[in-house]
Amino acid sequence: ITEETRSSERKYGAIVPVKNCVHLIIASNEDWVIPAELDDRRFFVVSVASHRVGDHPYFDRLSAEMDNGGPEALLAMLLSRDINSFNPKDFPRTQARVSQQLASLNPIETWLYELAEQARLPLEGEVLEAPWPKRLPKDSLHGAYSRWRSESRIVGAVEGKTVFTQTLSKFGFQVGKMSVSGKKNRVQAYSLPSVEVLRQAFDQMFRFSNNWSAI
Repeated sequence: ITEETRSSERKYGAIVPVKNCVHLIIASNEDWVIPAELDDRRFFVVSVASHRVGDHPYFDRLSAEMDNGGPEALLAMLLSRDINSFNPKDFPRTQARVSQQLASLNPIETWLYELAEQARLPLEGEVLEAPWPKRLPKDSLHGAYSRWRSESRIVGAVEGKTVFTQTLSKFGFQVGKMSVSGKKNRVQAYSLPSVEVLRQAFDQMFRFSNNWSAI
């Protein structure tokens, strides 16, 4: 979408690069429309209000304007608008956009978001340290994720601990050999961020303050 060139292939011809002149507007009734990752900077998303549904006089007026100089008036307004200070990368972050980012999260990120929203970490069927532990062995936390993934019926192989750790590190989790409750010796474990810090990490990535449930 944002590359300067794109590939073009004539029928029975070679693939050649051409200038990318794509300007994309998408309208959809689907819940998930675009692949908007956490760090996405391409999509501006708005949700259309529904209060005009069935308001035929309103749409009749719009149609009449389109047939009587409306497009020309809109073009004149846009051409005269001062956009010297406009920065296309600094667009409004909306709740509609966040909903697309949430739908685009990978399984580990989705699990972390649910933990942040619920402010609790079920482990082996129990909630420990009322209810958010500060440290957990790597096997225990990865096992909790694997069980959640199975219960959520997510298709595909469970991510290994390397990918798991790389994803967690983006959200303030730290890994190393440390003392953990219930273990005599130091073990490889995760140091967990607080629920507040985890929520802040998501808000910073979304560049939007989510309406989190009360802790």
